[in-house]
Amino acid sequence: MVAPQAVAPMLETFAGAWLLALRGIRDDIEKEHAFRGLVELVRVNPAGVMGALPALFAAIGSWDELPPDLAPTLSSITAAYKAQVPAEAWPAFYASFPEHLRRRLTDRHAI
Repeated sequence: MVAPQAVAPMLETFAGAWLLALRGIRDDIEKEHAFRGLVELVRVNPAGVMGALPALFAAIGSWDELPPDLAPTLSSITAAYKAQVPAEAWPAFYASFPEHLRRRLTDRHAI
């Protein structure tokens, strides 16, 4: 991402649609670049994706083969956003995900 500082304030307006699109992209360099941009935007404006958490988790869980250097960063992001969901609400929130997504998030990101 060339200018995350300029784009991050608007993240909330396009996060949901962008994350849904990322979920459907096959693993390749374009997806990797898009996720690296996402990481930069989230670092600058973490609140920008709060309204799209299910889409964020689905996008992160959509990788078949995570780039090794990106995996720890995405694990940190999933842990940070999990912590934003009230503990008493987390089981129902997580249960709303399809089984394959829950399994993938648990196996890869320990949430």
